[in-house]
Order: sequence, then C-alpha cells, then structure tokens
Amino acid sequence: MGAAGTESLAVRKIGPPLLRDTVFRRYWSASTVSMVGDQVTTVAVPLTAVLALHAGAAVMSFLAGPSLGGLLGGLLGTAVGLRPALWVAVIGSVAGAALLVPSPLPRFRLPG
Repeated sequence: MGAAGTESLAVRKIGPPLLRDTVFRRYWSASTVSMVGDQVTTVAVPLTAVLALHAGAAVMSFLAGPSLGGLLGGLLGTAVGLRPALWVAVIGSVAGAALLVPSPLPRFRLPG
C-alpha cells in the first residue's frame, strides 16, 4: 500500500489538466484577445465617435453597419466555401479599419 500511495502522489499534478495542455492555452489566449478586440470595436469606437467627434445619427449607423458582417460571412462561408470567405473577411476587416482611421483627421490640429 505504501508504494501505491507514493505513485499516486507522483502522477498527481496541481491544476486542471486542461490548463496544462499547450494547444488549449494558445487557443484560449487567442480567443480572449479576439473577444477583447470585439468588445472594443462594439463599445469603444462608437462611444469615442459620440463623445470626441460629436458624431450624428448617420455616422453612428455607418459605424454599426459592419456588425452585420458576421451574418453575411456565415452565409458566404456556407455558400462558396471557407477559404474564399476567409479572404473576404480579411479584406473587409482591412477596409473597415482603413475607413475608421481617417475619421478623426479633419478635427486634428497641430498646436501653435
């Protein structure tokens, strides 16, 4: 009984077994970063547009429009396949970021 007791202590490790898996930890951290980015896009960008840029209803609807991309992306993925849908999603993300970048530029003035 003494040998079996020491063997069970040697095999037992602290912490859940799922957190010891490297692949799961990478997936979990990537998923966490993605969710934080989604929340920043959903909450912080429109809030900044309203508070700092004094955006109106038309600009707010323009900012809220890309939230329908998930629905359209799912339809595209089932219709044409996943690889072309991935390319469309990447190009759409880059285009959306390019449209958001110049929005504060007209109000930006150099001091002096």
